[in-house]
Amino acid sequence: MKTSFEVTDNVLIRRFTGDITQEDIIESWRVLFSRYKDLGRYNGMIIDLLNARLVQDRNKFNEMVRYVIGKLDRMTDMKVAVVMDTPQVTQIILMDHMIKQLQIRPFATLKGAMDWIHI
Repeated sequence: MKTSFEVTDNVLIRRFTGDITQEDIIESWRVLFSRYKDLGRYNGMIIDLLNARLVQDRNKFNEMVRYVIGKLDRMTDMKVAVVMDTPQVTQIILMDHMIKQLQIRPFATLKGAMDWIHI
């Protein structure tokens, strides 16, 4: 698994490649929060999973949701777009329902995600 972070057009983009687990995603959140102290200054965030395969663990999913909820004060009203082309999109929809303070949406393309963030 590899991850990278970049900022494009005032949007944080997190790219994942290879097999990833929810633990990998939690660690990526930790790295993100250590690198970027004020996420509120960005228009939104894109999590790019197009070149990744999510290895699911239902127990870790809830841990990941709890971790993000614990950091909401650093992401007030942030739009989070998840770009993926797998049937695991239901996890993203579930996260949106579980974390009401964020707007989380699945997308099939980076352009669609970027357009939504800039609405």
